[in-house]
Amino acid sequence: AILQALDVSLGIVEEIRAQLFPRSAPQSGETLQTVVIVGGNFAGLAALWKLLAAGNFQIVLIDQRIYSEYSPGILRLFCEPRLYADLAQPLPSSRRNFTCLQGKVTSLDKDKKIMTYVQGSSSKTLAYDYVILATGSTYTAPISPLQQEMTLKGRQQGWNKAHDRLRKATKVIVMGGGAVGVELAAEIIDHYDKAKQVTLLDAQSSLVPNFPPSVGAYAQKWLESRGVQVRLGQLLSKWTETSCTLQDGTVLEADIVYVCFGNRPNSEMVVSTKSCSLTQRKNIQVQ
Repeated sequence: AILQALDVSLGIVEEIRAQLFPRSAPQSGETLQTVVIVGGNFAGLAALWKLLAAGNFQIVLIDQRIYSEYSPGILRLFCEPRLYADLAQPLPSSRRNFTCLQGKVTSLDKDKKIMTYVQGSSSKTLAYDYVILATGSTYTAPISPLQQEMTLKGRQQGWNKAHDRLRKATKVIVMGGGAVGVELAAEIIDHYDKAKQVTLLDAQSSLVPNFPPSVGAYAQKWLESRGVQVRLGQLLSKWTETSCTLQDGTVLEADIVYVCFGNRPNSEMVVSTKSCSLTQRKNIQVQ
């Protein structure tokens, strides 16, 4: 998914480049076209560095947070939050022809080429010529930061709390046998060994179904050999922070329940845009 996001983002950048350059430096007094990048992690930063190297754009990067995270390693922080400093860094500082804004984009008007974003308690507008959406996917907390965790200090404190809750737990349920759920279960059992009773649930008949079958089989064998109870083909009826109920009425209790499914493209600001047709909305959600 990360590589696909990078490919899409860089492909858009190359399309913009083909339309807007030759690579010649801007002439004195020339009005630069504005490219707004929404999202400051892998895809957004890759696009930023490409456009900065081109040198003839006014670039605006906007994100709710003032930092970027190395998301492939972020699940390790449930067990070792001290590593957060190695997995995060501040977003680039504003400079000539580049502005970094902290805010949440709420809507886009593709006809007027204006976006609306919230900064603090204020709603503002920003005009653009081109926009690159690099907002990634939605996840539940603490994988995704809470509103009070938009600074590096706040995010570190959030991971400390998540770790402390896991450290005190004896029984853990991980709902979702995709890549995130399998990795989280593996991180917990590898770090705590037999000190935690981990149950991994999924409605599918195999783990990580988007990978080759051999991957799912290996993951299940590895987890079960370390004491993880893998329950596949289990349909859920409801769940809370400390329990989940299967459709057959079975109730499983735990100290913590982690929800590792239901993530989707983080494109609400586009879906809510009136000037975006239904077909365009569906295409955006699929991407």
